[in-house]
Amino acid sequence: MSWAEQSAFAKVLVVLVVCFLLGAGLCGLDIVLMNHGFRDTSQEFGGGPLDGVSLVLMILSAVGIIITVVLWFIVLIVRSFRGEGKDTQRLFEGEDKTEDKNHER
Repeated sequence: MSWAEQSAFAKVLVVLVVCFLLGAGLCGLDIVLMNHGFRDTSQEFGGGPLDGVSLVLMILSAVGIIITVVLWFIVLIVRSFRGEGKDTQRLFEGEDKTEDKNHER
C-alpha cells in the first residue's frame, strides 16, 4: 500500500479541521461585525450577518470529522485483524554488515 493510500484519512481530516476553524473564525468575525453595528435585528442577542454561514460550515465539518475518525479507526481495526502492514520495512536498501561478515568466513 502506498503512502498516498495510507494517508487519505489524514488528508481528509486536515481539510475538515481547516473548514471547522474557518467556521469558527467566521463566527468571531460575525461578533465583531455585530459590535460595530452590522446587526440583522435590534435584539441584544440577535443574529449577525454571517451566523448562518458559520453555523452550517461548523456543523457540517464537525460531522465530517466525527465520521472520518470513526471510519479511520474501523479501517485500522480491520487491517489489524487481517494482518496487513506487518511486514518489516527496510530503511536502507544495502545489505547489513553482519551478513557480509558471515559470508566472508
